[in-house]
Amino acid sequence: MKRVLEPCRFFPVRDGTQVAPVLNPWDANAQARAVDAFAGASLAVGEIPPLCASRPHLHPLVAQVTWVLDGRLRVRMKEPSSPDPYELEMGRGAGVLTEPMTFLQLVNPDALQAARVLYVVTPAYVYLPGENGYDDAVVFYASWDELARDGFSTLAISDRDAIRRQRASAQDRLRAAASSTDARS
Repeated sequence: MKRVLEPCRFFPVRDGTQVAPVLNPWDANAQARAVDAFAGASLAVGEIPPLCASRPHLHPLVAQVTWVLDGRLRVRMKEPSSPDPYELEMGRGAGVLTEPMTFLQLVNPDALQAARVLYVVTPAYVYLPGENGYDDAVVFYASWDELARDGFSTLAISDRDAIRRQRASAQDRLRAAASSTDARS
């Protein structure tokens, strides 16, 4: 692949932030989508506007490193083995690892500057928009207090085998779409 990798256009995602894929075979929006060439990980740039926060969310099957490129970030997490959530403060050049099934929220505490981050996800993040689409993130429309009252329940996503099948189906559809595009070229 003879090309300089750059983020594509930013678009809003369900957690309330903006994302621009850079390299991902399983994202319908990524410009560099060589299927299976880089399936072990994906790269995207994210942006959290000043004084904004993502919705609490988790990734049932993937691990994510969030690396601060510009600005500051407060990361709230609750791991499956931990009884309570905790917060980490990060500045430029710092990162955090979020393992599968960890509740996560990204908060930009700065009133003037957007926080720009690099997401490195393994295995590669799967995103297929649309009515029968798929997203590796499960977004919660509840506050941390409401999640705590519910005991940070993940019952709705407890069937990880079903999620794996949905993910594989989305990958098959993305692979087929890439093949048909290649055939027309």
